[in-house]
Amino acid sequence: MVESMRLYLSVLALLFILIIAGIFLSYLYSRNAELDSQYAKLQSSKREEAEVVTLEDVLKTLSANFKLNDLSYTVTGNSVNIQFSALEEQEVYRMIAYIKQHFPGQIFPKKLSVDKVGKPDDGTINQIKQGQRPDLVRGEFIFEWASINQ
Repeated sequence: MVESMRLYLSVLALLFILIIAGIFLSYLYSRNAELDSQYAKLQSSKREEAEVVTLEDVLKTLSANFKLNDLSYTVTGNSVNIQFSALEEQEVYRMIAYIKQHFPGQIFPKKLSVDKVGKPDDGTINQIKQGQRPDLVRGEFIFEWASINQ
């Protein structure tokens, strides 16, 4: 009698363990499926973001994001030539840092020239007070561009 009771309790304990293990495995499976779904969404959004950024997009944002008076660029094959003018050279260096960080692919600088074309005097100070931005700096930035999407 005692032996059959022990056997009965052992079988019940084993069934209980199997039920708990099944519930746990079911939870892990559903959690894994949820994580797989989240990972797939993340990868998809990364691909979409990567496809959206183009050479033209980055170059067009330069004039909008930086206080440059004049900005023009030409793209010939892998060579990009950016010509600019600004009130101060600080904006030029911020623009170059932005290009290095946000440009799709890799850039290889070939030439940077920043020339002062004017000096602050009473006339330029009055222009600045009136909200104008006289050209005190001009230059160009030439670099080679390498990208997978070329």
